[in-house]
Amino acid sequence: MVAKSELCVIKPSVGVYRTVFPRYSETFISEQMRSLAKYQPVLITRELVREVNSLPVVTLGKKYRILKNIGFTGLGLTFGFDKPELQRKLNLIHAHFAPDAVLVLPLAEKLNIPLVVTCHGSDVTVSIRHIAKSMKLSGYRYLIGRRRLFNKAALFIAVSDFLRKKMVAAGFPEKKVVRHYVGIDTARFTPRCDAQHLPGRRPYVLSIARHTDVKGLDLLLRAFALVANTHPDLRLVQIGGGELTESLKNLASTLKIEGRVDFLGPMPSEKVLPYIQDCLGVVLSSRRSVSGAEESFGLVLIEASACGVPCIGTRVGGIPEAIVDGETGFLVEPENVNDLAEKVSRLVSEPELAASMGKRGRKMVCESFDLHKQTAQLEVIYTQLLAGQKEGPRL
Repeated sequence: MVAKSELCVIKPSVGVYRTVFPRYSETFISEQMRSLAKYQPVLITRELVREVNSLPVVTLGKKYRILKNIGFTGLGLTFGFDKPELQRKLNLIHAHFAPDAVLVLPLAEKLNIPLVVTCHGSDVTVSIRHIAKSMKLSGYRYLIGRRRLFNKAALFIAVSDFLRKKMVAAGFPEKKVVRHYVGIDTARFTPRCDAQHLPGRRPYVLSIARHTDVKGLDLLLRAFALVANTHPDLRLVQIGGGELTESLKNLASTLKIEGRVDFLGPMPSEKVLPYIQDCLGVVLSSRRSVSGAEESFGLVLIEASACGVPCIGTRVGGIPEAIVDGETGFLVEPENVNDLAEKVSRLVSEPELAASMGKRGRKMVCESFDLHKQTAQLEVIYTQLLAGQKEGPRL
């Protein structure tokens, strides 16, 4: 007779799809996968940038990879993916970003399993015209296949209430769209102790954002230039990269603050964390982009709050869902450089206020945005979805 402790519990499998994986700005995907308790995650990706530890991976086979890539991206051909035996064990596929979901939909149909899609913002708010002008094959596939995706996907997840409203307005079927916040690991994102202090560094405010128009980094540089004269020891540390890097550095030079701004470039999450823990505040100065893009939520604000760090964000998109104005940080109107500068100055000048905001922010995140609590809710979504599916033949 086999003891209960010796019984092997077989978990249902979820294939998590991202076309290119991993990316520094998307660590939330891998963290969500690794926090699954009742489901076995399997990474599915067209392009594996670097090896992923502790996760089974399904990707395009090495032989004739270029042809397989073109066939999959352009025509929806799925025969190029390796490990068919692992594919057949999948119970559902969870794609991140709507264009990625269009690409992987044929695989979900081939395996006769439901497709769950998490939308993160740019895949909803960016205009169709802007997507067409990008001249990317995956973009064209999305424009051609989005209506079919609306019909065939089992469920769409919005990462904020703001994004859910945008999705419904954009034609996503309302009955299929639910709001679910992505959680963060509150055991990893914690307030620093004295031993974690970065030696020799002057006090600084921190920006973690890609160098794109929607992030409004030019606004932050202009606001910092107003603050710099009254706070001569203060620095601005910026982590990120992108198409606007050179123009942002030129702007800093024009504003005569180039010696006070540290552009550190893109960094992996484990290297970013000490900078969050050691800063006076995190600023997200996003705007409504000419492409239509808006900040869907601002996960970096939740990470900062978990570290006991006060935040400043603009009243754009889903950012107001991540900051309680006057309690865990400040909200300012978009494009308002003077207001942004005044709020940065307050955080720097009033350490007791900043500390109290940080404490309230930590409490808020632990209650409402903890990774394990949020992932447990996601698993409930998976289970309810599978329970509602009729049994069908597996290929």
